[in-house]
Amino acid sequence: MEKVSVEKSIHRRKISHPNWVYDVLGMVWKLFVYPKYHVHYNFRKDFRKESGPFFFISNHASRLDYIFVGAPLLPLKMNFVAGYNEFHRSHLSLVFNLLRVIPKKNFTPDIYTVKEISRVINSGHGVCIFPEGMSSISGANQPVALGTGKLFKHHKVPVYYSVIRGGYLTSPKYNLRDRTGYVEVEYDQLFTVEDLERLSPAEIEAKINNMPYVLESLVLQKDTRLVALVCPDFEAVDADKLSQEQLEVVMEENRKLVNAELAAYEQINELRIYTHEFEKTPKKSIKRFLYEA
Repeated sequence: MEKVSVEKSIHRRKISHPNWVYDVLGMVWKLFVYPKYHVHYNFRKDFRKESGPFFFISNHASRLDYIFVGAPLLPLKMNFVAGYNEFHRSHLSLVFNLLRVIPKKNFTPDIYTVKEISRVINSGHGVCIFPEGMSSISGANQPVALGTGKLFKHHKVPVYYSVIRGGYLTSPKYNLRDRTGYVEVEYDQLFTVEDLERLSPAEIEAKINNMPYVLESLVLQKDTRLVALVCPDFEAVDADKLSQEQLEVVMEENRKLVNAELAAYEQINELRIYTHEFEKTPKKSIKRFLYEA
């Protein structure tokens, strides 16, 4: 008998809505994980009692983001979308199967994933996507995956979001050791159905990636200070004919806008303009070890 590969096994699954296991794990996380990481949350719009299908998105800078954003929404449950490679990890595969997580191949279109997302949405339930595609190794936001706006516009359901602050400092991708810290999760609505009907896919993605003139960034620590290296989008800068002095003013304003959403201990103390794109690994992660604050 032919042995079924992990890939074939995954792609044979028909994803259903999470069951009672989701509730149990959510309560366990709230009882034990939240106190450990000092997780707090608030709702600018409380959509937990809303009925019907929806999309939910969040920034993605730590290994525990699905725990940080999922448990506070109970009894509202949603199907998370996670990287296909995570299903090859024995300690995650079982949990992901129990939680009805939808697998997605990284950095490539995946028809199976789109079909399963549509299945969940059409059945009247919610789907959680981390639109950056993978967790940030620097803590800074990464570009939203192409096609996210088209996906939202096609399904025409409400889109909610959360902003996780402090997750990167407590559970970064590059460090498996626990860190005590303070995590704050804020929930709100990003798009109504009317917004999606009115906006183009490009406008939707532009609203998600809304920091002006920023192509990519890298946040480093120097003693007790955080320094942001920012590579500007020079095509946009040239198109708008910004001088070096004007660009510096814009970037300083960006720093202030970002700090307004961060806790006191997360404040970016200095922003430096970096004139070249950062060196990347084959998986498109920034090679942090090449850079110093």
